Amino acid sequence: MSSRTKLAVAIVATFLAVSGVRAATRPSGPAEALMNFWLQGLQKFVSKSISQFGTTFSDGMQNKFEQIISAIAVATAQEAISGNVVAEAHRQAGMMALASAKAQQENTELLNAVSSFAPRLGQGYDLCGTMYKNKAMTKAYADLAARARAKVASLDVAPGRLAKDVSRAMLQRLSLHRQKFCTKAEADKGLCTESALPGGDVNAALLFEPAPADSLQATARTAYIQHVVGTPNPSVQPKAGSAPDGQNYLISQNRLDAMRSAAAYSLAVIDAKNTQNVRMPNGAITSPNELLKLRVNQYFGGKDAQDWSDAMAVQSQRGLTVEAAKMAGLSAWMEYEELKNLYRSNVLYANLLISASDAMRSELDNLHNTAGSNAATGAIK
Repeated sequence: MSSRTKLAVAIVATFLAVSGVRAATRPSGPAEALMNFWLQGLQKFVSKSISQFGTTFSDGMQNKFEQIISAIAVATAQEAISGNVVAEAHRQAGMMALASAKAQQENTELLNAVSSFAPRLGQGYDLCGTMYKNKAMTKAYADLAARARAKVASLDVAPGRLAKDVSRAMLQRLSLHRQKFCTKAEADKGLCTESALPGGDVNAALLFEPAPADSLQATARTAYIQHVVGTPNPSVQPKAGSAPDGQNYLISQNRLDAMRSAAAYSLAVIDAKNTQNVRMPNGAITSPNELLKLRVNQYFGGKDAQDWSDAMAVQSQRGLTVEAAKMAGLSAWMEYEELKNLYRSNVLYANLLISASDAMRSELDNLHNTAGSNAATGAIK
């Protein structure tokens, strides 16, 4: 039972008791004195209970108030902390989003750089190997003219060269043929012993086959060029060369050398293109034409073309553009070499036309001499 209920019960009982006693007793008697004693006791009890209730109630109210204040403070602190946590979470989320975007951008830039400049993705096919082939091929073909001139100058029928003894020079050619290029037919006749390269000095096919500079094939090609150009020009004595006939001979010999030099030079260029004198990184010795074949085979046929096709399948747009530029450069270079070949062909065609006109020139000279003779005869008459 609560304190409030106990207090109410005590008050009601007191009033009932007082009412009953007063009804049963008379005033100023012993009962009145006893009643007064009881009433005083009850009054003290009631006063004490009321005082205790007030104190207890006040203490309870104070405790409740303090609890409410404490709860409000805790709630306020928690709400403030919650706001800070949310703000900090937003800040950290923003920083993480910024870091993620930056990392994504850096990753994209890295991927772009790798795809644009990595050898397998953005530099075309075999960057270093192709560059070496281009440089080696350019150097080899740049030296062609000098090597062809040296070859022509080494011939016994070189332009401007006069043989002291033409017969001896021709015997030397015949001796070289029987020693190194004796054919089976000649061997059967007992003229010489069949060689490892029979008829090599009269075989034009050897000009178009690659061969080392110090090989038997190279010697055969030099002998072939001499046979094609013709016999050496005989020399003349100084006194004979000063005479009108000697001077006419030397003039005609110069014209013949000029005409034959175009053919000799063209043959020497073909020889130089197929002479193996270029050293590759793997130690192999190759010719300029073999270098060109290696370069072109990169795009057409063979294992190199397969490797090139596989590499193109993974190239980026930049890599494909670089490879297209390489192919265009190779095409331009080959067209330039073809132009030089065309120049030599034009010289040969001009020589052929001039040579064909020599017969007409001879006929004109005869007609001129006849006309002069007839005029002189008529004047005498």
